[in-house]
Amino acid sequence: MRFIVDQTQTPNLKVKVAILRYVQALSQLMDPADFSNSSETRLAVSRIITWTTEPKSSDVRKAAQVVLICLFELNTPEFTMLLGALPKTFQDGTTRLLHNHLRSSMVSSGSPAGRTPPRPLTSPTNCSPGGLSPSLLDLDSEILNAEEIFSSLRGVTEAIQNFSFRSQEELTEPRRDGKGGGWDWSQNLMVFGGAAQTLGQ
Repeated sequence: MRFIVDQTQTPNLKVKVAILRYVQALSQLMDPADFSNSSETRLAVSRIITWTTEPKSSDVRKAAQVVLICLFELNTPEFTMLLGALPKTFQDGTTRLLHNHLRSSMVSSGSPAGRTPPRPLTSPTNCSPGGLSPSLLDLDSEILNAEEIFSSLRGVTEAIQNFSFRSQEELTEPRRDGKGGGWDWSQNLMVFGGAAQTLGQ
């Protein structure tokens, strides 16, 4: 994530798309435990959220949305806590994106009227290649009605809004060492970042 948050880097639109596609592919190789709610990750996710509103490129917007959904599916509880530590403007846009994706997923699943697949937030699954489909709502033997699933969605929104905010200083707090469990996001993105920057020139 270090390349994304590096203030000295000013990636152009082509590089942004390349970075986002790399993060998407990387998330498909990770275990849920590899995604941590660190200050550096929060700052990187904040940057990705801003890219979902990139006015000059629909490709950047779509790629950023796919990455957010992939990270949500990778580790839903951790991503939800991370989102809760961000400013409300970031929360609102991302929550709306995820809710729209969940609703689209329910429609595309072909569920009978009044019936839905299991709650999507209890068993996160890795995002599949191709982005927004197949949905994160895998069909299962358990059937819930529409009222239950939207109650669950409302619960997520409330949890995000009620989660205590981290201080703004913590968002920009540098990592004190290069150690840490799980996937080394920084090393992978720094290596990729150099190649992506060359691509954009």
